[in-house]
Amino acid sequence: MYFGLVKSPARTKHFPFFYVQKRASAETIMKTRIISVLLLAATACMANQQTFSMERKYKVGDKDVYAYKVAMEIEIGSVDLSMDIVHTVTKVYENGDADIEVESANTKILLNGQETQQNSGSSSKVTTRVNKFFVKQKAEGSGAQRSGAAGIGDLMMSFDKVLTLGTEAKFEYVDPDNPKKKSESTVLLQSVDGGVAKVLIRSIVTTEGQKEPQKVNTTAWFDVASGKPKKYEGTISGMRIGGQGGPDMAVKSASFTITRT
Repeated sequence: MYFGLVKSPARTKHFPFFYVQKRASAETIMKTRIISVLLLAATACMANQQTFSMERKYKVGDKDVYAYKVAMEIEIGSVDLSMDIVHTVTKVYENGDADIEVESANTKILLNGQETQQNSGSSSKVTTRVNKFFVKQKAEGSGAQRSGAAGIGDLMMSFDKVLTLGTEAKFEYVDPDNPKKKSESTVLLQSVDGGVAKVLIRSIVTTEGQKEPQKVNTTAWFDVASGKPKKYEGTISGMRIGGQGGPDMAVKSASFTITRT
C-alpha cells in the first residue's frame, strides 16, 4: 500500500512533466519560426525604405498647386512675397519627359507690411520641359528666363539620382535657359517614414556677374509613392534684389516655404 502511494504520485508527476516539456518545445519552435518570418519581412521592408527616387509618372491634365512664400529683410525694411504656382501637365514624351504649364497668380508683395502695386495680382505663364525626375530641361513663354517665378529649378529642387538613406549625394546643375547660372548641391536622404521622404539640401548657386554666390539650405518632404514634393522650407544667404536700372540691394536674410495644397 505504501509502495503504491509513493509510485503513483511519481508516475503522475513524471508523465505531465514530459508532456509539458514536449509541448513547450513545440511552441518554442513555432514562435521561433514566426519571429524569423517577421524579421525577414521587417528586413525586406526596411531594405525597401533605404532608398528614394523622385521619378514621376506624368499624365496629361494632372495639376498641382503650390503656395509660395518668401520673407526678406533688406536695408529699407521687410519684404514679403506670396503667390500661387499652378503646374499643369500638357504633354508627355516617350522618354518620360513632360511639358509643364506653370502659371503664377495671386502675387502679393508687402513692403514693411504694406501691399505694393508693383506686380501685385499679376500672373504669367511659362511652359517648362522637365525630365522624369522633374529636373528642368527648357522653359518657353512669358518670363521664361525667370525660372524662380516658374518655381522649377531654383527653390523647388529635384535630383535625377536615386537617394540612399544616410548617404550624401553630390549634384551639379546648369540652368538650360541661363547657362551662366550654375548650382552645386549636397543632398541627404534623412528619413523615410509613413510614405514621406525627408531630404536635406545644401546648394551653392553662382551666376556670372554676381558679387557672391547664393547659399540655399533646404529641408524638403516628398511623397514616396508619387515622387511629388509636399513641402520645401529653407533659408537663402548672399541674395540681392533690384538692379537692371533700379537700386541694387543686399538681402540681409531670406527664408521661404513652398507647400503643395
